[in-house]
Amino acid sequence: MAKAVKGCMNPECIANQEKSNFDLSYDHCPKCGLKLSYVCKDCRMELDDDTKKCCLRCESRRKDDREQMGKVIVGKLGVGAKALGDFAVDVGKKMTAIYDDFADDIKDRAEKKKQANADTKNTGDLSDNG
Repeated sequence: MAKAVKGCMNPECIANQEKSNFDLSYDHCPKCGLKLSYVCKDCRMELDDDTKKCCLRCESRRKDDREQMGKVIVGKLGVGAKALGDFAVDVGKKMTAIYDDFADDIKDRAEKKKQANADTKNTGDLSDNG
């Protein structure tokens, strides 16, 4: 059950003018003495009973606001997800370039080492024969 509120419906009462809400245990306004009524939390319209906290008009507006907020959030999440995806692609490209450079360096070092070993063997063979 929704949390209903009571309010004073006397337009000349300060509690009404300040839009004061009262606990459900109050039956009469502490300011003017008029019987309290269940009121909409938003627009202060008198409600029939304590089963709802808002009138139909305000409940409809709240529902529309929630739907609109949901659309805004989904839109922002979509933009954020795209930005994150773009960032991940950029990082992936940079990491691939770094890996390719590293692999090329390792390949070059291996070829130089192989060439140096071949040169050492050839130089060693010539010195033994000469």
